[in-house]
Amino acid sequence: MSVRSRVEDGLKRLSLFVVPSELLYRLWHRRRKGMPRTEDGTTEDLRAFGVQDGVRLDVYWTVVEQGAGPCASLFVLDEEVLRLDCFAGSSAHMHINPVQLNLPLPWHVTPRIKFPPAGARAQIERGAFELVTNAKTALQMNQLARLRGFPIERDALVAAAEEMKTYMLELVARHSKEASES
Repeated sequence: MSVRSRVEDGLKRLSLFVVPSELLYRLWHRRRKGMPRTEDGTTEDLRAFGVQDGVRLDVYWTVVEQGAGPCASLFVLDEEVLRLDCFAGSSAHMHINPVQLNLPLPWHVTPRIKFPPAGARAQIERGAFELVTNAKTALQMNQLARLRGFPIERDALVAAAEEMKTYMLELVARHSKEASES
């Protein structure tokens, strides 16, 4: 590591203790808006569902290091606040405010809230439960004040969760058929 890299790393670590976390996040966010999964080149069969004004649910198929399967990303005011990775087996999990995980924090781990091992249908059901139950909490935990105070409509979220489940099951059927044909 060069002297310059060590100095930059030291300054980043120092900023964690000196700069208030919300300001640090706003400065970092402005410089490098995090790339959601739907823009990183690992997704296919993307379908967006409107939930309410300022809220959409993107549902898609992905293949990443952690697994392959149907996923969903909840966006509020174009910020990804919840991601559900409904991989069959023991790899299913969710992320709360995944873009915030890219902050220059002193730990090097991607927090995942694991789901119990189960088949695809059960993981999709669990994902729908987490969406409806934890979207408001994800907003309350966000570093951006405009998201923390955003009023999300529960009935609209319940309807979107049902659409999500239906499309995810279609994706599982489609990709299972493709896998068996190859």
